[in-house]
Amino acid sequence: CAGDAAALLKGVLHSDKGADHIDGMKPVMQDSLAAMFAGAPDYVKAGLGILSGHRTVERQTELWNAALKKYGSVAAARKWVAPPPGVAGSNGSKHNHGDAADLGWNGQEFSAAPANVRQWVHENAGAFGLSLPLGNEPWHIGRQGARSGKGDRLGARSGKGDRLGARS
Repeated sequence: CAGDAAALLKGVLHSDKGADHIDGMKPVMQDSLAAMFAGAPDYVKAGLGILSGHRTVERQTELWNAALKKYGSVAAARKWVAPPPGVAGSNGSKHNHGDAADLGWNGQEFSAAPANVRQWVHENAGAFGLSLPLGNEPWHIGRQGARSGKGDRLGARSGKGDRLGARS
């Protein structure tokens, strides 16, 4: 049930983030991500969390502008932050569409997780209809097919998200 999925995910959401990070995800993304969290072995559940989920186009614009300032060019900024819809040929971030989340470990970056935890997530995400499609962002998880447009197109709810450094 989507309500149960949202409740589980809100329980692993970083403490500085609002419920809109979860509420703005498509129900199918909530269900898939919650199933992965629930199905994970105890050593994974011990610290796996969500640092960022759904974010508004306005928040994506803020992240994009900060990345342009930090990296100095559109090409360099695009390696780390997806432009907002309509900018530099972008359709926006998968976070904007409710199709993505950024994973963390004990409130820190996912890279802080033990190697066996990162390995389990990467090897098992597909069993839950999820993938980690960005080689430069091994924390970015989304629905299989969402990046290609082959994923389901259920409407995202409004909300906001944030995390400079998260591309999509």
